[in-house]
Amino acid sequence: MNTLTPMEKLVIWARCYTSLALATEVAPDTMGCYCFVYEGNIVYIGKAESGIKSRLQQHYNGNGTSDSSKRIYQIRDHITAHWKVLKTKQECQDFEAKYIDSYDPEWNEISGWKSCEASVVPNQQLGLSLKST
Repeated sequence: MNTLTPMEKLVIWARCYTSLALATEVAPDTMGCYCFVYEGNIVYIGKAESGIKSRLQQHYNGNGTSDSSKRIYQIRDHITAHWKVLKTKQECQDFEAKYIDSYDPEWNEISGWKSCEASVVPNQQLGLSLKST
């Protein structure tokens, strides 16, 4: 039986992806989770309980005070955004926690995310080669 790599699993849940700039226009207004990819690495995973589009717009417009928000804003035109629509806030929280624990994104650590049960998959081993549209 063929086992999916962590990146293949991520691509399955995040079939919707584009540049962060375009995502601020085309992402849905429904709740869900999202991730940012920069230079082939998953650098940030977040949840959007009040709507994916508005959360991505906040990142793109620099409406955050954390170090990770500042980094995202500085390189926003080089980030690919991926998202998955989810149905409940609990599903968003569980999904975000699971993928942060699995991927250990560098910028989630900067923003203060800490997990005591991380199953780390280094970003360098993901082999991401998706291109933004």
